[in-house]
Amino acid sequence: YQSEWYRLPLRLQMMLIPIMVRSLKPCQLTAGKLYVMSMESFGA
Repeated sequence: YQSEWYRLPLRLQMMLIPIMVRSLKPCQLTAGKLYVMSMESFGA
């Protein structure tokens, strides 16, 4: 988190962009793309 990625060579910076964009979307564990599995739903 504290890396100075902007000081990397341009090629490596470009390789990091898809990773950074992907990290904006939260991860979810789903059952068959129908049901989001979470601690809240497990207790329900």
